[in-house]
Order: sequence, then C-alpha cells, then structure tokens
Amino acid sequence: MDLVAIFSIIYVVGCVMMVPPNGVLITVAYIFSKVWGTTWGTIYAVIFNFFAQHVAHLVTFFVGRFAFRDMIYTKMIRYKKFFVLNKAIREQGTYIHFLARISFMCPHPLLTYALSVTDITIWQFINGNHSILPLSFLYIYIGTSTASL
Repeated sequence: MDLVAIFSIIYVVGCVMMVPPNGVLITVAYIFSKVWGTTWGTIYAVIFNFFAQHVAHLVTFFVGRFAFRDMIYTKMIRYKKFFVLNKAIREQGTYIHFLARISFMCPHPLLTYALSVTDITIWQFINGNHSILPLSFLYIYIGTSTASL
C-alpha cells in the first residue's frame, strides 16, 4: 500500500512539474514485477497506471485551467489559428485529445496544460484520456522485461 501511495504522489507531482509519466511508468512496472512477480506485477501496473495517470492529468488540467487559462485564453483567442483549433476542440474534443495523447509528438504534461486553456469540457478531457491504456502497454512491457532479466 505504501508503494502505491508513493508512486501516486510521484505521478501527480511529476505531471504538474512537467515530468513525463512514461519514465515513472517504466519504474512502476519494474518495481511491481519485482514485488509481485511478472504476471501479477504487470496486471497491477496496468491497473494502477490507468487510474494514477488519470488522476495526475486531471490535477494538471485543473492547475492549468485555474492558473493559466485567463491569462492565455484572452490573448490567444484573437488569433485565427487558435480560434479555429479551439472551435474544433469544443466540438470534437474527445477525438482530438485521444489522437494527440496517442501520438509521441507532444509530452503528456505539456498536452494537458495546452488543453487546459482551451474550451474542452472536463468529460471530453476524461474520455480522451483513455488513450493512456493502450499506449502504456509498451512502457509496462519495457519495465517488466527489464525486471525479468
């Protein structure tokens, strides 16, 4: 239980401080597979990662929404490109977020902060965040493979 609490805090604080969660995920998979074995450690890492990254990205989203939105949104909405992007996110935010989260072009915390200053709703953000699950299998595989060496 202490292990879960420690990694949960690392996820949340790390995501807010722009630390990519993939490095934390590899460490989680490595340690969980050392503690509970390869099979159960992998299963626990998948389940824990799904919920921990959701919480970490939600906290980062709310920090960005309340700390930066008023300052950035009022300045950026005047530009046509941001206005068009914001309109697309307002209408199809879940799909845009899902595809952006799966791509490796933008680090996850940076994407979360960028989305927090747009008009994406909280439900669109949460549903788009589900792309964390298929993407995390690669990093969990790396962590558990390293542990089994």
